[in-house]
Amino acid sequence: MTNYDKLTFAPFCLQEVSIFVFEKKLADKLHKPRRKETVTEILKKSVHYLEMLRQPKLILKVVHSVEDCNDTLAFAAEPVIASLANILAYQASVGGRAVNGPPSTGASIITTTAMPRPAHAREYNFLDFEIKYGIRQIAEALDFLSPQVHHHNVCPSSILVTKTGTWKLSGLEFIVQTEARERITCTPWTSRLPKMAQPDLDYIAPEVQLSSYCSSHSDMFSLGMVIFAIFNNGRPLIQANHSSSTYMKQLDVLENQIHNVLPKLPPQLQEMATKMLSKDVDARPFVKNLLHTPYFCDRFVETIQTLDIINMKDLIQKCQFYKITLKESLPFIPKKIWYQRVWPFLQHEMLKPDVSAAVLHPVIFLIQESTLEDYETLMLPAMSKIFNGPKHVPVQVILLENLHVILEKTPRDDIRKEVLPLLYTAFDFSDIEVQVSRNYCGYFNNPGCYLN
Repeated sequence: MTNYDKLTFAPFCLQEVSIFVFEKKLADKLHKPRRKETVTEILKKSVHYLEMLRQPKLILKVVHSVEDCNDTLAFAAEPVIASLANILAYQASVGGRAVNGPPSTGASIITTTAMPRPAHAREYNFLDFEIKYGIRQIAEALDFLSPQVHHHNVCPSSILVTKTGTWKLSGLEFIVQTEARERITCTPWTSRLPKMAQPDLDYIAPEVQLSSYCSSHSDMFSLGMVIFAIFNNGRPLIQANHSSSTYMKQLDVLENQIHNVLPKLPPQLQEMATKMLSKDVDARPFVKNLLHTPYFCDRFVETIQTLDIINMKDLIQKCQFYKITLKESLPFIPKKIWYQRVWPFLQHEMLKPDVSAAVLHPVIFLIQESTLEDYETLMLPAMSKIFNGPKHVPVQVILLENLHVILEKTPRDDIRKEVLPLLYTAFDFSDIEVQVSRNYCGYFNNPGCYLN
């Protein structure tokens, strides 16, 4: 990273994490001892707030707190692919703009990688579905924070894309405590402080830089700038290059920039995104106004979000969601999301006895629609646990009723080893449902033909 290197590994506890490492020698370039201490304290503060303001669905989850050694600072978090800045920087470079990497702000210290950009960031492209889901996640994260704090540095560097494709808000090193009054005094960007010890100037709200105050509406301006950058091939509307005077000049022509880029945004988002960038603070919408725009009223995105809160629902609600809502939504959800977000979740859920039968409904759909390669590499290892696990009657019934789907995708050797024992076990069941399912699958399919 610019100053924090991210490594992903699976330790002996078998929990996959991302390790963020800050090399203190990078702060030596600042020369002044007090400045170096400032950067170090900012990093510690960021992780402290990540731990204090926990919201696993929306905020980056810290797995192991900061370790402060002689040469490094480090902490462990949930598995991360890249920051939004990594991905957008590549899009900006291929779009024709020379990009030297994300700005060296406090957020980039924690969340971004240095140039050259890593392969996984270069090759990662967002679907429209992911963008809609991602922006909604960050808006909800700001809504979660707003009663307590203002983020004060919403920018691509403070947004992380996790291994499952979920966007999480991080970069809490500059947050400002909410007080009774709406407007709170804060420090504008200045050349007298290290760049890495300040928010990203390209995304700072005008009132922060001009009048030294901020509010929740300031975060809405910054989020609006992020939205425009996403749809503008990664190019921010203001490119200040760490110069407050350049920021002021470009702020004067911001409305022209908005007008030029606006057609690239989805029509349902254009009006709200424009209001978010109003220089009149009171004219900007609240987060809830943004979330209620037609652009975010997407039941399939809501279906994916439900996976994050499914454990908050009772057993009947869970089973209904898996059997009906999720299964019926999958045909309208991109396949990339199936394997990145849905399947990793379902393969753990289907091992839970109380919901395993319900979970198998969308699982069977995924098997049916998957390629042979995807099934064998991604799904079969987890399905083997079901084939060889405890045989609950509802699970046995669903597997037998869909045996033809399983046999069509399973390699011969695995049929002998995994599937046929399942069928033989069914003959020992006296339950009437299993007998009917056994007869049903035997009438329509002869498993022996798959072995010839």
